[in-house]
Amino acid sequence: MAGARALESGAVIAKVSRAKDPGAMCRYVFGPGRAEEHVSARVITGNIAAEDERGVRVGLREQAALRPELARASYHVALAAAPEDRRMSDAEWAQVSERFASEMRLDGCAWVAVRHDDVARDGREHVHLLAVAVTDEGQRWDDSLDRPRAIAACRAIEAARGLQVADAPARRGYLDAATPQAARQAARRDGEVPDKQRARSALERAVDRCDGTWEGFQRQAEHEGLRLDVRERDGRVAGVGVTIDRADGEGERTFKGSALHRSLSAAGIEQRLSERAHAIEHDRGPGREQGMGW
Repeated sequence: MAGARALESGAVIAKVSRAKDPGAMCRYVFGPGRAEEHVSARVITGNIAAEDERGVRVGLREQAALRPELARASYHVALAAAPEDRRMSDAEWAQVSERFASEMRLDGCAWVAVRHDDVARDGREHVHLLAVAVTDEGQRWDDSLDRPRAIAACRAIEAARGLQVADAPARRGYLDAATPQAARQAARRDGEVPDKQRARSALERAVDRCDGTWEGFQRQAEHEGLRLDVRERDGRVAGVGVTIDRADGEGERTFKGSALHRSLSAAGIEQRLSERAHAIEHDRGPGREQGMGW
C-alpha cells in the first residue's frame, strides 16, 4: 500500500498508509502477512456489521463507492504499543481503537479494528484499523490535519491507558534497559532472554490469563513457573516479589514486581486484575457496547 508513514508519539505509534481499493488492505490484514506473522485475525470493534474479511471488504467498498473519484479512499493505520508496555486484551485494544477513531473524526466513516495473535518483529503488540475516507453522507473525510491529529490521538491514548512513554533508543529491542550491559551483550550473542525479561514476561502472562482475582493470579503465576511472595499490610496487598529459576541453571533470581515494570507493582497488578475481571464479565455479556469507558 502506498504512502506508508510512521507517526510516533512516545509509546504508541500509528503507521498510516493509503490506497484506492479497500480490498488490498483487507487482503493484507486478513492474509498471512509478509512473514506468515498474521495469526488468528479477528475483528474486535468497529461501526460496520462484519466479522470476516469478506464482510469487512464489502462494508468498506460500499461506503467508498459513494465517492468513486477519490484516488486514495482507503485508510489503514497500524497502531502499535512499545515493547516495554504490558500486553493488552482484545477489550482494551478495542477501547484504544475506538478512542483513535474518535480523535481522528472517523465516526461517520466506515471502519473496523483487526487484531492478530502476533507481535511485530521489533516486539510491538499492535492492531490494524481499516477505514474509508468517505462519510456515510457521501462527504469526503477531512484529512488535512491527519498527521498532527494522529500524534495527538496517540498521546491521549498513552495518558488514558497509563502506557510507558519511552524514547526511541529504549525501544530498539526486547531487552530491559535496567539489565546490566554485560548481560545484554551476552544475551544478544547467545540468543537468550535475560532472567529479568523472562520474569516480567511470565508475570505479564499470569495477569493476562488469570480470572481477575488475586487467587487466580497466583495460581496462574505458579503455572508460568514463578514463585510469588505476596506481602500484605492492613488487609491489602502491599508488595509482590517474583522468583524465577536462572536460565543458566545456576540457582534462582528474585525481583520486585515494581522493578520489572511499573504496571507490575502491587497497585498496578491490583488495577490490572480489576480490568481483567471487567473484561471477562464484558465478554460474557450479551454483546459489546461501543465507546467503552475512557
